[in-house]
Amino acid sequence: YDMITAMFSKVQYRVGSAVKVDGGYDVPVTVIPIQMTGELETAAQDAVSNGVTELLNDPAVMSMTEEELTNRLLIMVMNAIKDELETNPTYGEPTEVTVRYQELEEGLWGINKADGEKLGSAIFRSS
Repeated sequence: YDMITAMFSKVQYRVGSAVKVDGGYDVPVTVIPIQMTGELETAAQDAVSNGVTELLNDPAVMSMTEEELTNRLLIMVMNAIKDELETNPTYGEPTEVTVRYQELEEGLWGINKADGEKLGSAIFRSS
């Protein structure tokens, strides 16, 4: 949860002027994506290496289940990514995504799932 909060706190975007269209508004959003490669990838790899070493030196490891071991490593990786994001986020080239702001159901306005996924893909880049 802390990692996700850190990721979204570092997102950079600008919302453009909405254009009225049939059924709602088209809204351009310029996103400066967080790069999920480079330093973040290195931080995750280092966390796995350090985590394995830590686990091998922990006498309690013999009584842990595979799920407990996996969860412990996963927490180490997520904390490393969170720390890297908080101190050294890396951004990619800006990209513009247009989403349709519309009435999803009576009295509830927002963007549909497909536009949400399109926006999410623009926020975090892995290449």
